[in-house]
Amino acid sequence: MPKASDQWWGSFNIPQEKWCFWEISLLKFYVFKAQNEWHFAWTREGDPLDTSLQSDFSGTELPDLENTEQSHYVFTHTRGGFNLGLALADRSIVARPDVSVSIPPGHEVILYVSSGIWLQPNVDGLVLLELPIYRPSDTWFGPNTRTGELCYFSLTRARAASTESLVYPHRAITPITIINDGSELLKIERIRVPMQYLSLRLNKRGEFVTDSVIFRLGTDADEARLEFTDEENKSTRFTQIATPREEPSDGLVIQTLAWLFG
Repeated sequence: MPKASDQWWGSFNIPQEKWCFWEISLLKFYVFKAQNEWHFAWTREGDPLDTSLQSDFSGTELPDLENTEQSHYVFTHTRGGFNLGLALADRSIVARPDVSVSIPPGHEVILYVSSGIWLQPNVDGLVLLELPIYRPSDTWFGPNTRTGELCYFSLTRARAASTESLVYPHRAITPITIINDGSELLKIERIRVPMQYLSLRLNKRGEFVTDSVIFRLGTDADEARLEFTDEENKSTRFTQIATPREEPSDGLVIQTLAWLFG
């Protein structure tokens, strides 16, 4: 399986008047540069857990423009600097544990959630497009149909075992610690992971990871504290790829369980 460290993102020298091509899992993404113009085309087909990872700047791989989505940009002038940026999802991800999880009072568990990565192609530092490699399905998460938020549903299940089976070169792993300091058994059927508040990094094994998330249930059984930590990621073993899309508000820190676990 290719690793994320087999670098396929970042700055590239795009030749004039040739189609450049990336295949990242089920996504085929094309870039064409003309005089002060940029043309993007893309299509998705196949298995979103496919580990395919390749690129071709020779111009021999041509898109079928009648069967692709496209986006075209015209500049007055441009220096021509192209960067294939990366980001985490722009909404929360909802995941289900792969097995039923119940946490007794005074105990904790660590779950691992795999989530897809968004492409952010930019020219001269200007992001032109937000393109998920795989666009997850929508789901509603909240205490009822009137109160809650629109989220993405995770393609893979949250797992408490080794993360090896979750690792893909185009997806990121989020470690989630759930601490039950309350007095009642905590049963977890679904969990909402606020991806828009997390950083994207590359670990020493060449895998994409995010900040750690901590859910702490206190003595008040109706509330839980949500924390983000990057203590482990401050080591030089990690490379920063993308900063959080949003900064968490004070109201996000403490939320009712119905907003965190389903």
